[in-house]
Amino acid sequence: MRFAKEVEAGTSLCNGIRKMSYLYARILMRLDAMLCDANNGMSQAIRAHGTDYRTFTPDEKKTIAVAASLAKAVKTILDTPILTEDGNLTPESLNAANSVRAALPA
Repeated sequence: MRFAKEVEAGTSLCNGIRKMSYLYARILMRLDAMLCDANNGMSQAIRAHGTDYRTFTPDEKKTIAVAASLAKAVKTILDTPILTEDGNLTPESLNAANSVRAALPA
């Protein structure tokens, strides 16, 4: 009976890890696509105006801000540990995922 409970607990933990990993992967894929678009916009602005931010149009400045925000969101996800030292899910992993996901467009 004790073995069955241990296996059940291990299975539950593995399912939680799988779900969290899938959630992070989906968020990172969305961020990657959005950041790629923003980076292309930044490249176009730099080709058109050089690196003097003051010469960028308002839309180009917005693209720069969006790219910076997206890069920060990627860093937040990558820097947040999913597991504790003893192998359990961290509470901050779900909080970080929810925070980033809430900031993304629907």
